[in-house]
Amino acid sequence: MDLKRFDLNLLIAFDALMKERNVTRAAQRLFITQSAMSHNLRKLRDMMGDPLLVPTSGGMRPTQRSLELEGPIRESLMSIQWNLSPPQEFDPQSSEHCFVIGSTDYVEYVILVSGKGRQIYYKFDCKKSSRSYSWLFNALNW
Repeated sequence: MDLKRFDLNLLIAFDALMKERNVTRAAQRLFITQSAMSHNLRKLRDMMGDPLLVPTSGGMRPTQRSLELEGPIRESLMSIQWNLSPPQEFDPQSSEHCFVIGSTDYVEYVILVSGKGRQIYYKFDCKKSSRSYSWLFNALNW
């Protein structure tokens, strides 16, 4: 297949068709007409040399080839979207990530007793995922 002649927008149409298994709903998902989506499906079939989706009474049934392509195409589209998105700066004041830091027992105790541990612990709502410090929190009357 010559990638120069392949319309990469068809991959977005393919992804929508595989998610919806219905030409009309896939068209609505991409804000295009049903006719345009049918045209995209026809071009995909021609380019791939496979029916991709076969009409049945219960909707469109994917062929084995389309099932094999679904995952890699979706991953590729997600990768492209991720790489083209502007980088996001890390803001520690608004971050909701829970960071796990490994250290010795002594360092952990010093941080927790100093009060910084409590501030970090509650700021990032890590209490849900931490189980090993319950004895220390009880001892410190948290």
